[in-house]
Amino acid sequence: SARLALTLARNRTFWDIGAHLGTVSIPATQVARRVVSVEPSPRNFSALEASAVANDVEIIALNAAASSAPGVLHFNEDGPYTRMSSTGDPGALAVEGITLAEIAERSGTLPDVIKIDVEGHELNVLRGAESFVERCSPDLALVIESNGHVLQLEDESVGSLASRLRELGFHLYYIEDGALVRVRDGEIQTGTVVD
Repeated sequence: SARLALTLARNRTFWDIGAHLGTVSIPATQVARRVVSVEPSPRNFSALEASAVANDVEIIALNAAASSAPGVLHFNEDGPYTRMSSTGDPGALAVEGITLAEIAERSGTLPDVIKIDVEGHELNVLRGAESFVERCSPDLALVIESNGHVLQLEDESVGSLASRLRELGFHLYYIEDGALVRVRDGEIQTGTVVD
């Protein structure tokens, strides 16, 4: 999915929601017109900024969690398995939650391509996004890394994610053997869902 995101980002504005250490954001600076990287983990955000400096590239970096509404969210920082959590979880960090519209306002950009990799929080990012999606190009592309397991941890499902994406007007594809395969109505797969 990283290769797909980078291919779609060529000469376009690319948003990396759940940027982690910059694994996709940093290479995107070589092909995209602008790169906006959103990462809630303070530790990962520090590494993301250090990666940008070490590679002498420019990104717009926001230390926040994309979500359906602004406010304080709780987050467990656990290496590659970081994810949103409830307030009572031991070690949970309070992080700023911001909407897609607020990311646009803070970055001064509207995306052409959005990569979302938020460990089960995908539906929360997409809730309330109707007016935001309408403001974007009709060619807006989403590349979403998700799976049934992490969605279930948030009491969601691949089916609910697929339904939400269709409600927003997107066509769904998954990657199989290096090719994009269109998801037909009523067909749900448990792997990565992309548009």
